[in-house]
Amino acid sequence: MARIPNEFTESLVLREDSRDTIYKDTSGYLTGGIGHKLIGEEKKIYKEGDTIPKSVSLQWFKDDYENAYKGAEIQAESLGISDENVINALGHINFQLGRSWRKKF
Repeated sequence: MARIPNEFTESLVLREDSRDTIYKDTSGYLTGGIGHKLIGEEKKIYKEGDTIPKSVSLQWFKDDYENAYKGAEIQAESLGISDENVINALGHINFQLGRSWRKKF
C-alpha cells in the first residue's frame, strides 16, 4: 500500500462526525469515534451511550481509513487510474459505504 496522503485523512476528519460516545447513525447502526460502524465483538463491548476511550477511537479510525484507502487503490488499479485525487475520492466512498459499495450501486 502506498503512503496514505495526509489530505485524505484530514478531509475524513472534517467530513465525518466525531463523537466520544456510541450513538445510532441515521441508518440505525451503532457508531462511534470518527464515523466507525461497530461490528462483531465491538457491539458486545459497547452499547449506545457508552464512552469510547480515545485510544480505541483512534485505532478504529486508523484501521478504517487504511482499509478504505487500500480498497481505493485496488479499485483504481482495476480501472487503470493513478490520479491521487480519484483514489482519495474512492477512499471517501469506501470509508462511508464500505469497500463492496459497487455491488449495491
